[in-house]
Amino acid sequence: MIAVWSLWTKPLRTLPYSVWASERHHWLSWILSVETARQHYSRLSLVTDDAGARMLVNELGLRFDSVSTELNGLERHDPRWWALGKLHAYRAQQEPFVHVDADVYLWNKLPEQLAESPVFGQSPEPIENFWYNPDKFKHLANRGAWIPEELTWSMNTGQPKVAVCCGIMGGTDMDLINHYASTAVRLVEEKPNADLWFPEETDNMLFEQFFLSVCVEHRRQGIVSTANFPRVGYLFATSHEPYDPQAASRVGYTHLIGRAKQNRYLLDLLERRVRKDYPSFFERCEHYCRNWGLGRNGVGAD
Repeated sequence: MIAVWSLWTKPLRTLPYSVWASERHHWLSWILSVETARQHYSRLSLVTDDAGARMLVNELGLRFDSVSTELNGLERHDPRWWALGKLHAYRAQQEPFVHVDADVYLWNKLPEQLAESPVFGQSPEPIENFWYNPDKFKHLANRGAWIPEELTWSMNTGQPKVAVCCGIMGGTDMDLINHYASTAVRLVEEKPNADLWFPEETDNMLFEQFFLSVCVEHRRQGIVSTANFPRVGYLFATSHEPYDPQAASRVGYTHLIGRAKQNRYLLDLLERRVRKDYPSFFERCEHYCRNWGLGRNGVGAD
């Protein structure tokens, strides 16, 4: 199984906000994410654009067995669709893989049973959570948008009730994963959809995480294929477990989600870990930040 990361830099360059306390901590997280996974996976791959390759490979010195800059093709896309970079990376894979977000650290290798699943993710997320609003697809359809048969089925049946958190995402059924990712990209890019949809932050989760669950459940119902198709495999059984210190420690998994990227205590732990375990990468990151005047807060020298 190949481990994959993706970075579309346009959202970083053009959106007026950052989820990270500083750019420096963002790059430190990249180092820890890639280097912890390297302990368990012999092949690492990066899907990015020219700017991402320069930063991660040339500046930080991270090593990948393959580097694709196909995300250059997204330069004219709306950067508010930040999940597009991940969807293009999913679609590009031709063999079993795990895509790892750069804020995820794999202290242990994923369980073999999970890695052999047709499709797997970090954890299920109930769509009752405030960031999921599947009715937006109905509004889009009512305005004349193109809607795939999977979503038509979902709107008619009210299924599924969960989305797939994609802190990690992958699997062995490349046909299904390619179909899901290609269709999700088409949902965003195809006219008239592109002209009708004005993306909000949470809409990315509808297209990436909810639609993945829709595609798997649709397949399971036998509309496209066998009715006995397995469900999504999950590393954690509930949406809360990945962020419970004891549960996450048992699995050997850390995901610095949301406001954790602003938590000074956690960021100090991140910095100390990279400095201790990966000193050469830490120094390269420090050198880059000094050259560009990025201090500890990422906005100027301290």
